[in-house]
Amino acid sequence: MFYGKGISDLLPQLHDKYGPIIRIAPNELHFAEPEAYHNIYNANIRWNKDPFIYHSFGADDASFGYLTMEEAKPRKAILASIFSRKQVIDFLPCIHEQIDHFCSILGRNDQQGQSSNLLFGPRALTLTIITILMFGQDMWQALESPDFNLSILRSLNDSLPAFTILKWFPWVGHVLESLPVWVNNWLWPSHAGLRRFQSEVMEQVVAIRSGATKLENSRYPVIFRDLMAAQIPFTSLYSEAQTLLTGGIENTSNTVMWGIWHLCHDKQLMAQVQAELQAIWPDPQVYPPLSVLEELPLFMAVVKEALRLAPGIPHPLTRVVPAQGVMIKGQFIPGGTVVGSSTLMVNRSAALFDEPDDFRPLRWLKPNAKELNSHLVAFGKGPRACMGINLAMAEVHLILGAILRRFDIELVTPGKEDLVWRECFIPYFSQEPARALFRPRAGVVAM
Repeated sequence: MFYGKGISDLLPQLHDKYGPIIRIAPNELHFAEPEAYHNIYNANIRWNKDPFIYHSFGADDASFGYLTMEEAKPRKAILASIFSRKQVIDFLPCIHEQIDHFCSILGRNDQQGQSSNLLFGPRALTLTIITILMFGQDMWQALESPDFNLSILRSLNDSLPAFTILKWFPWVGHVLESLPVWVNNWLWPSHAGLRRFQSEVMEQVVAIRSGATKLENSRYPVIFRDLMAAQIPFTSLYSEAQTLLTGGIENTSNTVMWGIWHLCHDKQLMAQVQAELQAIWPDPQVYPPLSVLEELPLFMAVVKEALRLAPGIPHPLTRVVPAQGVMIKGQFIPGGTVVGSSTLMVNRSAALFDEPDDFRPLRWLKPNAKELNSHLVAFGKGPRACMGINLAMAEVHLILGAILRRFDIELVTPGKEDLVWRECFIPYFSQEPARALFRPRAGVVAM
């Protein structure tokens, strides 16, 4: 906390020194081995979430913050339907439309001799998509913001270091919230970023709840229409909006950025992926079925490797062991113990992946790839895993596929420091974002 690092930044060194099971708090254990991860997070596990972490965000009455399966069940019934594979397929025309708009901006930037922002560009796109699904319309017009530098996106990223403090000292947040914004900004800019993000979300939820923003006209499913029909209280609507926006923006956009950045460092591989895409995507403006994209061996290998290396949620998502106690990786753990394992322990495990920190998509084409699939945990595992996985996977395939089909890409700042991040529950990027030139390929027309 005081050295500019999160817990998951330190876990590998701690496990190297003390072994596969370490105590990181008086009643909390962290496990390093992939088998232990799957013992804790799997389809048969119904353990409660740990309130210390899940109630650190001020979103206790949202799907992410509900501690028990019983609490979460009514909300999950609403959201799981909207995020189902069938509903996502029905939503694809909207996703296509927003990707086309995004690609037109990338092309326009190139015509003007300008590079594009690899951090906030994909985030502006995923923000647009999730807000249309949430509210039935593009609430922030993120893609129209110069260089995708939208205030809510900056505020979200700037707010992340506040988590490291607030989870241990929540009273600090209450004190700062009682002060004028300018004082908060002077004392602690990160917390001021959190307040700005929350204020922008609150403004939209108030507009929805008051009727100033109408939900009836969208031809697609609208999450908040269903939540309001279920008479969800205002505070819960607001909490759910924060959760959905953060989840809907971050993981997908980071995966796209990771994929592009690494492919730019292997132009031969990029050319091979582009050739594979062109074979089933002859007209760059006409999307192939999502199911066809999902069957391309090399492209799918790139998607999986980007998912594996992108940080996702690197902080351990802790659970409370039930009263009778359990066995985890052959070790009896008493009831009431808080346990967890970071996804990085699996996605970057040297026991599972040769050279785990390197981008090597061809590993997913080897004979043992089927076994590796079960260890790809970018969206978590078990009944409390990410409900938006169908939407996120569709976005990753379509965004990355459309960009590679339509553009030749060159990094402007190709150093490894472009992807430096630290864990603040989700990744926090403090340096200037990576940038790239997107030059239209043959057959791509301006949109």
